Amino acid sequence: MLHSTLCIAAICLDMVLSFGFVIFYGPDAKLSTIDLRQYINLWSFYSIFSSATDLAALAFVRSLALLVLAKKFPKIGKYTWVFWLICIFSYIFTLAKILCLAEDIVFLNRPGVILSLVWSLAATVILGYLIYSLPEVSPCKYSILLKPSKSRTATKRTENERKKRKEELTTLDHIRVLLGYCKHEWKWFTAGFSALVVFVGAEIFEPSATGYVLSTVIDKKGYHALIIAVLLRIGVTFTAIIFGGFAEGCMEYSTSLIGRKLRLDLFTSLVLKDIAFFDVTSSGEMVSRLTADCQTVSTAISSNLTQFFRSVIVIIGALSFLLYYSWRMTLVNGC
Repeated sequence: MLHSTLCIAAICLDMVLSFGFVIFYGPDAKLSTIDLRQYINLWSFYSIFSSATDLAALAFVRSLALLVLAKKFPKIGKYTWVFWLICIFSYIFTLAKILCLAEDIVFLNRPGVILSLVWSLAATVILGYLIYSLPEVSPCKYSILLKPSKSRTATKRTENERKKRKEELTTLDHIRVLLGYCKHEWKWFTAGFSALVVFVGAEIFEPSATGYVLSTVIDKKGYHALIIAVLLRIGVTFTAIIFGGFAEGCMEYSTSLIGRKLRLDLFTSLVLKDIAFFDVTSSGEMVSRLTADCQTVSTAISSNLTQFFRSVIVIIGALSFLLYYSWRMTLVNGC
């Protein structure tokens, strides 16, 4: 019920804003200066460089997809890929529309155009969220009843399973416990991540430094400019090597410290166990837990954290670098 209400609200909001922002396609955003003829002309002819018809049609397609999601048909789960295709198409078309409108930068800077494009991207995100949060629809409301002789054993099994599930930790609980171990070595992680930022920044800047050397040679700027360009390239490379090695060393050292603490905590818990526990558990299994398993967990923590932060830094840095040089080419690559 809540999902259907959100879909209907998204449809109303999308249609109202998509058609309403066209009013502000004029050079001024004040309602008192709106030219009605200009508003009619926006719908009388189609031009991908100056028309709002395609964005309104895109909003209509999104509304149809949301309307189907709100109905909750029994077999809708098999065709979610169709809705994801609509969502991807809306995203790609909006980026392509930005490139087309950028041919006239004065028209692109108008408030209505900016609001329409921003809302189209926001509506695409809302559509993706509603597709992702689509509840499962059971094709049949009836369930098979158990026989009276088997019902007691079934209820006992379900109760035991519920107790086991309550005792077991969830994935989020495991992540919190592992991050708690990282918190003890926050100094080494902070130093490693700081060096990682410099290392990734130098890696991103390396192609630009290489291009600067090549442009200096091609444009024949002289030996003095060439020496400066080569020294800049060498400095970027050495910076990447030094800070990359320092970041890797910090991560390796923090991994060993986390592994030592894991073994110490596990050994402390084993010492406090009852004698019956040692009668049931073999010594080889306990030794394996203390050596191989602890090493695997500690290595997984450091490697996954390093990979996650490095990916985030690369994405932010590369996008910033590309947007600085050419935001149009960045949008083309995004499409």
